[in-house]
Amino acid sequence: MVTYFCRQCWAEVKPRDTKCWRCGAPLGEDSDEDFVGDLLAALRHPAPANRRHAAWILGQLRERRAVGPLAEAMRGTRDADLLEGAAEALGKIGDEAGVEPLVGLLHGGFLGARVRAVEALGGIGGPKAIAALREALRNPSAVVRETATRLLRAIGEGSDTDHRRGPAA
Repeated sequence: MVTYFCRQCWAEVKPRDTKCWRCGAPLGEDSDEDFVGDLLAALRHPAPANRRHAAWILGQLRERRAVGPLAEAMRGTRDADLLEGAAEALGKIGDEAGVEPLVGLLHGGFLGARVRAVEALGGIGGPKAIAALREALRNPSAVVRETATRLLRAIGEGSDTDHRRGPAA
């Protein structure tokens, strides 16, 4: 069974309703453009699973217009699932504009989100992402350091840090 929501207030609506019972917003047929808009709006949905799912779909679509809204969603939450989902999506989208919010996540995110951020940086590539991966070699988490080392080696950048011992003196 599919659940339908108003795009404006997120009230649950019936499939055949033409307007939202709560806010009065029109409910109509979706175009592809509306679909992306709905996904971007869903990054603010009250249900955490819907936010993560929207981020995942935007990543699968490699929707470049989602980079800014994903970054904004990351700045405004402590939801670990959304942080991980948004990081993964930014990596799939592959736009260099996603590097800055991923770097921000490396400095204060949950461990799973930091690992996803490092993986996303590897997916984005380019000079800014490589510099961020090198910075991740100094992360307090051994998992983050190991992931950054593996990705730098995979893209031929190597590392001058042994991730098991932390930064070289």
